[in-house]
Amino acid sequence: MDIEFIIRFELDKGQLMEQDYAMENEWFFMNFASIASKTIIDSILSHTALKGTFIPAHRLPEA
Repeated sequence: MDIEFIIRFELDKGQLMEQDYAMENEWFFMNFASIASKTIIDSILSHTALKGTFIPAHRLPEA
């Protein structure tokens, strides 16, 4: 399955965060993106014959 999506983080409506802040808290944003992608995949699979297919919630380590 090849899915591409964009997550946009805002501190307040219309106020984007600075790159330094994002880099210091990268673990949080990457974890959020991982959970969001699992939710998206689970939602898509729930409407197919693959309903109930296990997709791990954790990110795989980078090689």
